[in-house]
Amino acid sequence: MCGILCLVNTEFQGHPPCLNNQSSVWECQDTVKIRNIFKQDFRLSATDLNKLNNQEKLKQLNNQLIKLGNNVKVDNSEKIDEVFQQIKDITEEEPEDELTFSSSIEEYNHLIPAIAGRGPDYLQYNKFDLGDSNVQLFSSVLSLRQPFISQPVFTDRYVVQFNGELYNSQCEFSNDTEFLLNQIVKHGIKKALVTLSGEFAFCILDKFEQCVFFGRDSIGKRSLCYKQTKDEILISSVPQRLYSECEGNKLYKFSTQSYKLEVSLLTREFEELVPFNILNYNEPTTQVNRIYESLKRSCFIRQETICPLQATEASLAVLFSGGIDCAVIAALLIENFLELKTPVKIDLLTVGFDNPRTGVKASQSPDRQLSFKSWFHLAKKCSGTNVSLRLVQVDVDYKLWLTHKKNVVSLMYPQETEMDLSIAIAFYFASNNIVPCQKLELQNYEVSWSDFISDTNKYVRVEDYISSAKVLFSGLGADELFGGYSRHEAIFSSLKPDDDPSRQYEELNKQLLHDIEIIHKRNLGRDDRVISSWGKELRYPYLDNEFIKLVINSIEPNYKIKLDWAVTKKGKTISKPTRKWILRQLAGTMGLNFVKDELKRAIQFGAKSAKLEIGQAKARGTDELK
Repeated sequence: MCGILCLVNTEFQGHPPCLNNQSSVWECQDTVKIRNIFKQDFRLSATDLNKLNNQEKLKQLNNQLIKLGNNVKVDNSEKIDEVFQQIKDITEEEPEDELTFSSSIEEYNHLIPAIAGRGPDYLQYNKFDLGDSNVQLFSSVLSLRQPFISQPVFTDRYVVQFNGELYNSQCEFSNDTEFLLNQIVKHGIKKALVTLSGEFAFCILDKFEQCVFFGRDSIGKRSLCYKQTKDEILISSVPQRLYSECEGNKLYKFSTQSYKLEVSLLTREFEELVPFNILNYNEPTTQVNRIYESLKRSCFIRQETICPLQATEASLAVLFSGGIDCAVIAALLIENFLELKTPVKIDLLTVGFDNPRTGVKASQSPDRQLSFKSWFHLAKKCSGTNVSLRLVQVDVDYKLWLTHKKNVVSLMYPQETEMDLSIAIAFYFASNNIVPCQKLELQNYEVSWSDFISDTNKYVRVEDYISSAKVLFSGLGADELFGGYSRHEAIFSSLKPDDDPSRQYEELNKQLLHDIEIIHKRNLGRDDRVISSWGKELRYPYLDNEFIKLVINSIEPNYKIKLDWAVTKKGKTISKPTRKWILRQLAGTMGLNFVKDELKRAIQFGAKSAKLEIGQAKARGTDELK
C-alpha cells in the first residue's frame, strides 16, 4: 500500500517545512523516526472537556426529556425547549475558523502527516521540473509484497506512485509495483491499466507526453482525490475541503502544458456485466458450488500475497461483526490456511461503543454478542490444527470517541453525514493500533455452546492486546451483490401471491448493478481513508472482479432474494422475502448454521456507534454533521 501526494504547479513555492529539508530528494526508512516525526496529537476541545465533566448532568437532562415527552396529556413544549437549551449550553461547539492556506505548498505540507500515516515503512519526497511545470511528489509505503521497492518508481519516461495490490497471475508471488512498471514500459499507460486485477489507485507522470495520469480501479477500492485550479493540481490519497473524489473506473489525464484535465472511461468492464434475469426454482446446488469456489479463490489470492516488511504476530485480521458476510470470509480464510498447513494466527476484530445517551456499554452491543458466538463456533473448527483464531474485542469509551471524532470527520470527507460518521468511526477504532483491547483464545475445543456460555471464564484465556495485523479483510460487497438491504426487499412489497415477480426481479438486478457501480462513492473511499490512517490495508474478497462477474452475470435473482409466502393467524397471506438467500445456503453447506439465519444489522447499530451524543435521539443518518 502507498500514500500518494502529488503537486504540479507553474511556480515553485519552496520545500515542505515539515521535512526540514531543502534538497530535491528526501527519504526515510526508520519506522521509529517516521512515527515520531509525524505522530498526530489528538486533543479534546474545551467543549468536549465540558461534555465529559457534565456527563451526569447531561444524563439527568436526557431523562427529563424522556419523561416530558412521554407525558402526552400535558403540553410540555416550553419545558422541553428549556431542557434542550440547557443541553445546548453544555454541548454546543464553538464555531471553528475554516482551515485555509496561503499557498499550495502550505496545503501540501499540511497533508504530509496524513499521507505518512498510511505507509509507515518508508517515505520519499521528490522535487523536479516537467517542462515549464514544477512537480513535488511525496510517497509513503506499507510494504506487503517482497522484494521491497521504494516509491515513487522512476524510469527515463515514467514516474509511478502506486497504492494497492494486484492479483494478476504474473505477479502473484512477486512485487506488483515492479510488475505494473514493466507493463507500462511495454504497453503504455492505458493498455497496462486495463489488464490489472486488484485493488488500487495510481498517479503516473509521463515525462515525454508531459501529462499526469491518475485514478482508481474499476470498482474504486482505494481512495484518491484531487483539487484543480487554473495554475496547479494537487492529487492526494487523503483530501482537504473542496477536493473532488476520483470516480471508480475513470482515467484522469492532466496536461502540464495546457493545465487542462480530461476524464475518460478506464475499462469497459461494466459493459460486460449483464444481469441474469432468468428465474430458477430448482435446488441451487450447482450455483452454491460456483460461488464457493470463486469466493474461496478470491480469499486465497488475497491471503497468499501478504509478506510484510515488518513481521507481525497475526498473519491477518477480519473486520468481524459475527454476521454472515464476515463469517463466510473468515471460514474460507481458515479453509485455505488449513490446506497450506503453515502455522498462522488470525485476529477477528470486533468493536463496541459505550453510549452515554442510553447507558449501554460496549460489552452489551449486539455485535459483541454475535461476534462472541460466531468466533466460538469458528474456533472449534481449528481444533488441533495450524490455525489459531483469536477474538479481539475493542471497547471505545465516550472520551476516546470525542478525542478522535474530529480526525475521523476529516478523514471521511467528502462524506459528511451522521451515518457516515457512525460507520467510519467504527471501522477506525476496529483497526486502530493504540487502544488496548482484549484478546480471547479458546482453551477447550470439546466444550458445547451451552456449557461454554454458562461459564465462559473457564474455557477462555483473556489477555490485553493490540492487533498488529497489517492486512484486514472486509465483508463489504455481499449486500450489494446478493440483495442485503431493506431497499432491495422493498421492491417486492406490492406483490400479491398470484403475481408474476419477473418484473420485480429485473428491477432488483438493476438496483444491485447500480449499487456496485456507485460503491466507490458510498463506502470505499471513506473506509479506505479511516483504516489506512493506522498504516493498515483493507482487502475485499466479495469485490473481486471475477466474483462480481459471476454473481451478476450467472446467478439467478430469485436466489439472491427468495420470495416465500406465509399465512398469519388471522388468515392473511403475507410475503416473507429472504435477503441474500443463496449466501445463506452457502453458509449452511460450509457448516456455518450458527450464523445462517442472522438478520442484517448495519455496523453503526451493531456496534452502537450511532447517536452517542445527548440530544441526538431524533437525529437521522442522512443529517449532515454540524
